[in-house]
Amino acid sequence: MSYLSFEDAESESHYPLIYCIVFAFPATDRAQIDYYIDSVFNFGGAGGDPAWHISRFTDDAGRTMYSAEYETFITGVETQYGEYDEATVKRYVLKAMRKYARLHPEAATHIEQLIQQYQLE
Repeated sequence: MSYLSFEDAESESHYPLIYCIVFAFPATDRAQIDYYIDSVFNFGGAGGDPAWHISRFTDDAGRTMYSAEYETFITGVETQYGEYDEATVKRYVLKAMRKYARLHPEAATHIEQLIQQYQLE
């Protein structure tokens, strides 16, 4: 089950980010969610199958930014790379985590702790 989709995109330019979040947070066990959120926000990135990667970097203005990319041949969606400010990344991760918590109420308290810990709102 996916907790985010291209239909959630505010813009087609956000497709690479959404694609990465879909595969970073598909987990049904909390250990995977903890691993990916920690990797993205504390260790600078994450990636996996099928062919996705999100990375944190600092731009020339000193802002925290993220790049997201995936292989087009897997999705058929042409936009395969994008760069996003931290607020945009957090907004989409928050949407995915909120949906996860609604569908898995037994994890809602833990998800809320992660939302606070990583200042997603």
